[in-house]
Amino acid sequence: IQALLLQAGTHLLSAGNTWDDDWDSVRESMFAASHAFYDISNVFGSANIDESLPLAMLFEKIGNELEDVSNISGCCAVGPPSACPNLLAVEEHLVEISKILKLNSVAATDEHMMCTLFKEVAELFGEMAGRYVDTDRSGQESEVSV
Repeated sequence: IQALLLQAGTHLLSAGNTWDDDWDSVRESMFAASHAFYDISNVFGSANIDESLPLAMLFEKIGNELEDVSNISGCCAVGPPSACPNLLAVEEHLVEISKILKLNSVAATDEHMMCTLFKEVAELFGEMAGRYVDTDRSGQESEVSV
């Protein structure tokens, strides 16, 4: 799972680096990241642990949101604001993953560190979406014009 998370993170970092400059690169990176999350979902889906099914479903939902972002066509003036609902959904799913991991973790363990990391990454997705929405965080009616 760690290798798949690294792969997903690498693609998300690439998308973040080109977010304002090259929407086609963002789309490619988001598509690749979505498939890494689908692979993580499959690992959890076949695992024999208590929380494997909810985790598998959440990782699959993240993959779906990122794939939806990869399907947004246009330019950097269109893409980022249109992705707000997806970014906010990813934030929500990462927070849920963090909560599940926190229930099953002990301080100073890898699981506890992953829980913290997922929470921090969730906040980054929220901050990115926040660049395009007002404080109600709907991502729909209140988009800030760019």
